[in-house]
Amino acid sequence: MAVFGKNRFPSKYQDGIGWDCTKGSSQKISDQLHRNSQELCAILEKNNILKDEMNVFEIGAGPARNLTYLYDSNNNINLFVNDLHRESSIENMRTDMKDIINFYEIDTLSLMENYKPEFHVDLMIASDHLMHVEYESVDRILKKMMNDWKPTHILFREVKKEFETPNHPRLFHDYNQLLSKYEIVEETESGDFNEFFIWLLRIK
Repeated sequence: MAVFGKNRFPSKYQDGIGWDCTKGSSQKISDQLHRNSQELCAILEKNNILKDEMNVFEIGAGPARNLTYLYDSNNNINLFVNDLHRESSIENMRTDMKDIINFYEIDTLSLMENYKPEFHVDLMIASDHLMHVEYESVDRILKKMMNDWKPTHILFREVKKEFETPNHPRLFHDYNQLLSKYEIVEETESGDFNEFFIWLLRIK
């Protein structure tokens, strides 16, 4: 049976996905994770998304490795993150990011349903996150995302349908429902892992 939430991702999990991933992963995996982040940042740069003073919110971002690359590209952006473990996530951030990231210790469904920011989210990112969340929860997350939060852009890097493994779990969800209110700006697959798709969406 698939396990989700804190039972699937204890606090020590962040050691293997943060800025210095080698604390909990091999050098090979660390290099792959950083290339994933660089790939997402390059897509945003190519499409001229990273603007001064914009608000970027990455759901399930933990130590904010992706956002660190975005900040290096433009250090005049506002960064927001949620995840299950605040202390271990911040511990595994790059040192200079610890006072820059606005961190919410909450699961993504609770965030979406119980919190609405006072600021507009210009870019929302979900990278290797929603695939680890239950089908019903993600359906509710996506509906809240497009109907209530309404970010200007959304960037996804998630597992493709043909590569989902429900017992692991790595789940594929109904992202097409977003196309009623968003258009695809760029669609590709991850360079290192062809089992992952990347979508950049813009609100209609």
